[in-house]
Amino acid sequence: MLVGLNVAIINQEGTLKLLLLDCGCDVKDISIKVDGGASWLYQGIIDAFQGKIVSAVEDAIIKKITEGIIKLDSLLQSLPKQMQVNDFVALNVTFVDDPVLSNSSVELEANGLFTGADGIAVSNYYHKESQSFLSSKDSLKMVEISLHENVFESAASVYFDANYMHWTVDKIPDQSLMNTAGWRYIIPQLYEQYPDDDMNLRIAVTSPPIIRISDHDIDTTIYADLIIEVLNSGEVVPVACISLVIRASCSAEIYRNNLTGSIRLVNFTASLKWSNIGNLHMHLIQAAMSTILKTFFMPYLNLHLRKGFPLPLPKGFLLQNAEIIWLDSRVTVQSDLSFTDRYDLNLLPIYW
Repeated sequence: MLVGLNVAIINQEGTLKLLLLDCGCDVKDISIKVDGGASWLYQGIIDAFQGKIVSAVEDAIIKKITEGIIKLDSLLQSLPKQMQVNDFVALNVTFVDDPVLSNSSVELEANGLFTGADGIAVSNYYHKESQSFLSSKDSLKMVEISLHENVFESAASVYFDANYMHWTVDKIPDQSLMNTAGWRYIIPQLYEQYPDDDMNLRIAVTSPPIIRISDHDIDTTIYADLIIEVLNSGEVVPVACISLVIRASCSAEIYRNNLTGSIRLVNFTASLKWSNIGNLHMHLIQAAMSTILKTFFMPYLNLHLRKGFPLPLPKGFLLQNAEIIWLDSRVTVQSDLSFTDRYDLNLLPIYW
């Protein structure tokens, strides 16, 4: 028996559609033997209708293949177009262009950009060369997922637009900096005007962070304002604002099916934006700013980066022996896969 089929996988409005172009079954021969007292009679009938039996078997096989293709197409059509990361961020996983097939791999190109929970995407600027890829082309691993730096910038933009990039600091390891007495020799006029008053430090990122992926690292530039506030007689009094340009280095890791990471401070510059307490000596403030960034800002970012975000894999599959490569403005994950659930086409998950 010879069975052949020709199928195509195309992109249809962001989802995958499976088309059965041609299907054939050729049963060369079929042998049916009947035993028993009247076997000679039944055997003669079977032999007389052998051609029709062969044709019926061929038709039944083609019908089952067609039904299977329809069921698999329905599952592909049911794949969601976004993955929820948390309550206010989602990952757009609609497919872009048709899949690329080779002798040993399938390459799927997805949008890969982050959006707000309301479904509003970031600026169209990020759509250029921002997609993520799912394939195993030219790799010994089973799957390869490639994320352009614009994917990470889209995530930063969503968090920025959702006003999640500003913090009020009232406790740090060096708690002396949370009282004007701790600034007595750094900003003398601050202590003179507000002696022994508690303080807040308000940090606000002023624009979406800039993320660039090099061959060995992920470089990040963050523009932020640090506002010094004094708690005086039950009133919060802003006294000065310092502009910061923070340069940091990020690393990426894999935890289960999540891409996680960490960030470390490389250097920063500080300049006075405005002041209600006179001119400030920035070279004296630089050391205090370094302490605040290293003991609060970076640990806070690392707390969230270690949670990471899910990579676009069907439910039931788990990355195994994953490797990360930085190349051509992309973070590429190459990995084998393990299937954590018992395989059953009828129970195949239809969501990520």
